[in-house]
Amino acid sequence: MQFMLTLIPPLLLAVIRTSSGDHQDKLESAGDHLSPDDTLFVHLRCFELFAAASSDQSSDRERDASDWLLATNSSYMHKTDRSPGFLNCVLIKLQLFDDHQQIFSTRILRNQHRTYGSWMNLSQESVKSFIDDLDRTEIQTSAFESLFAAFEPVFRRHTSTFFQLFLRDPIVLENWYREKGSNERKPNETVVDFCEHHMSEVLRSDICIIRSYQISNQTTEMEKHIDCIFRGFHYLTKSGLIDVLLLNCNLYSENSNSYQLNR
Repeated sequence: MQFMLTLIPPLLLAVIRTSSGDHQDKLESAGDHLSPDDTLFVHLRCFELFAAASSDQSSDRERDASDWLLATNSSYMHKTDRSPGFLNCVLIKLQLFDDHQQIFSTRILRNQHRTYGSWMNLSQESVKSFIDDLDRTEIQTSAFESLFAAFEPVFRRHTSTFFQLFLRDPIVLENWYREKGSNERKPNETVVDFCEHHMSEVLRSDICIIRSYQISNQTTEMEKHIDCIFRGFHYLTKSGLIDVLLLNCNLYSENSNSYQLNR
């Protein structure tokens, strides 16, 4: 986080000045879908918001991580006082639940299957069955508990379909990453490492400056590197705008952690 605290002012200028044409074209051609990095980020963000605190029983936090981040089976819906909030967060960020209309929004499921179906072991009928079940499901109130109760039986009937469509199934991920190679960031690869691996040769001579959280000469290549980092940390929206809310949330979290460490 020190990286972001130090670089935000110059980065804003660089990102704003970066041409967004190529990126917008990619968005339009890609369609309205979520990448493996997107769905992983959703789960990590919601885990941070709703998992048991580090100061609580460590076993509770470890269980939350096991259920929400590692599980690809029914334990994903293991019921605790924290799980309804986590599920609400995930379904909204995955675009599967419209919290304003209080209905499931199934368009994302079709988009996911259309985009990534070749790496999945899912038939059109399986996807349609999942969609039909969600379309028939009613949420009684706006409470997190109500959404959890409504979604749980549907999830248990379509567990494999859910994890495949949202790219949390390990076999689907292995197939996808194997074909994409080094063009996509691996789950165990940091954002900074990935962006450095894709850094142009022009910037190599400045890598020590860049690693010390400074900006080298502002060039198109430097702007591409900054753009890679910002997108990797999800500090840019899909439309190319800076996500101020997420930045503020992370800065607040970092400041709180620093305060706790210094107490």
